[in-house]
Amino acid sequence: MYGMGIKLTEREISRLACPPGKRDCMVFDTEQRGLAVRVVTSGSKSYLAQYVTAGRKRRVPLGSVDAISLAAARTAARTVMGQVAGGTDPAAQRKAAVEDAKVEAQRERMTLARLVDDWTRLHLSTRRLRYQAEAAGTIKRVFADWLNRPAERLARKDVVQLLDRLPPSMARATAAYGRACFAWGAKRDSVAGNPFVALPVQATARRDRVLDDSEAARVWKAAAGMSARFGPLVRLLLLTGQRREEVESAQRTACPAWCRCPPRRRTYYALGWRRCGSSAAGWCSLARAARCRSGDGASAKPGWTRRAA
Repeated sequence: MYGMGIKLTEREISRLACPPGKRDCMVFDTEQRGLAVRVVTSGSKSYLAQYVTAGRKRRVPLGSVDAISLAAARTAARTVMGQVAGGTDPAAQRKAAVEDAKVEAQRERMTLARLVDDWTRLHLSTRRLRYQAEAAGTIKRVFADWLNRPAERLARKDVVQLLDRLPPSMARATAAYGRACFAWGAKRDSVAGNPFVALPVQATARRDRVLDDSEAARVWKAAAGMSARFGPLVRLLLLTGQRREEVESAQRTACPAWCRCPPRRRTYYALGWRRCGSSAAGWCSLARAARCRSGDGASAKPGWTRRAA
């Protein structure tokens, strides 16, 4: 009887048992094609529908014998066989549905706070600490009410409403951080979409203006009244044209020799001057720089002259 087909009845099903030496066996129904009862060594019994597609056997579980009736099992098997006849693969569809449910459950557990933290830890670890703090902090500050909600549920309209409350420059920066964060999450299947793409954010005007000579001179003089920490920093920014963060984080060994001189001598170094004994002030003036370089204004006493261009 095992491995063969019989007309299944409630009484026949109750008498089924797994043969000794086998883990399970299957008994097919002769009344409904594809319907079978699977019996395991523990005595548990369940209905399933079996079919062949693309040369491979597929099985679709229908339920336990104790949970559904034989009539309901035949109806379910008939539905499965009808789908197979229509060209679909019910087993593959069920497997895909289970996988989608797992992904959806994982996304439900992926809150916005967790997404931002993972993005900062895994993706921004090579960026400057200042950028990491600014990017993560901006998103968490603007979307504070969403931190404990699933990131998947953050819709485009919610983003637009929150960004509309910010100044244009702040809204643009927040949109850029959020777009980068969700794009990273989408690549890892942590979120399905990116609500920050193509937002109606007002563009900020580019700042093309620079300080003229008189303005730079006023800033230079004003820096003298600042603290010992910020005054030299401002002057160094004027002399080098470097970014503020680069100058702030620069190591002493990375600075040229004139940066490590006393303040007065540092200024002359920046202007390209050298010590000159022929000058009463100890420093060569612009008018005498050429003569000092040529030796006309040289002094027996070693001094500083302006470096050759």
